[in-house]
Amino acid sequence: MTKTIRNIFIIGVGLLLFSCEPQSLSIEDSEQYSRVFMQSAGDISIEKTYDITDEWHQLAFGAGYGGFNQLTENLVITFEVQPELVEPFNTQNGTNYEIAPENSYRLVQNTVTIPVGKTGSNSTRLEVNPLHFGGTRPVLIPVSIQSTTGSVRIEESKRTTYYVVSGGYVTNPYTPYAKNDWEIHDFSSEEDVNDEGPAWKAIDGDINTNWLTKWRRDANNQRPVHPHHVSIDMGVSQTMHGVQLFGRLGTNPTNMNHNFYLFPRLVNVEVSEDGSVWESAGIYSTALEPTPTPEFTIYFEQSVKGRYFRITVVNSHSNNGDTSAIAEIEAF
Repeated sequence: MTKTIRNIFIIGVGLLLFSCEPQSLSIEDSEQYSRVFMQSAGDISIEKTYDITDEWHQLAFGAGYGGFNQLTENLVITFEVQPELVEPFNTQNGTNYEIAPENSYRLVQNTVTIPVGKTGSNSTRLEVNPLHFGGTRPVLIPVSIQSTTGSVRIEESKRTTYYVVSGGYVTNPYTPYAKNDWEIHDFSSEEDVNDEGPAWKAIDGDINTNWLTKWRRDANNQRPVHPHHVSIDMGVSQTMHGVQLFGRLGTNPTNMNHNFYLFPRLVNVEVSEDGSVWESAGIYSTALEPTPTPEFTIYFEQSVKGRYFRITVVNSHSNNGDTSAIAEIEAF
């Protein structure tokens, strides 16, 4: 009897369920909840680092759609780079990025399409060329949705993708500037006895000669100590990406420390248009292992334009020495 009653109950519930029609969800003014957004946009930036070569690299992105309603027509989204967003980004995040140089980036195609009934677009791309970043410092490229077709709103919190891009040198892509018209502008000291180390020998094109700061002591047993400097007039204003320093050559190739102690260890580089007002291009550590043929290439974080540049040797590789030497200076 009990089993019969249970079966009747189950059948009754089943008939009741099958007789019910599905209830449709009704959202009043559902269009107001539809949004278009950049799929790559977020609370943080996208960071990329490349080798500095003359090569274009691709950063793909697209657009998405979300809402209660399906798209009933194709949605075309237009993108643009917005340099004016760099300053508010820095203010909000406590950074000091600059916009990437205009010739270092390009939008290959500035529109994408989200087809009818779909929620994602095709991809387009931002291309960047690290050789034109102007140095190794990171730069910022904000890419935003400019507009869309139709009445769908843009989601402001995901409207912009911030790309932080930078480059590093594997090899030097630049050709050194010719030194035919170079002259020594000034120097802190030189060893001029027997033509041993005049400053001009740092730019004479001969790695076998060198500028040597004055090492002989005077009547008071004194001699110049660090810092030492030499400044150069290139004759014309040039865009400088860095300098290359060659050390005094050792006469004993089996002695790694022979003359290496004279090579600059900490260097301050400055650039000027008039030889009076100087702009810092950075302070750099050579951080070399002992070698009889020291050489070091300094790449600026940001390229600088000027007619004059000054090399200041803050200290050399000797632990307690007063003297420094540079065989040759190149600029590129």
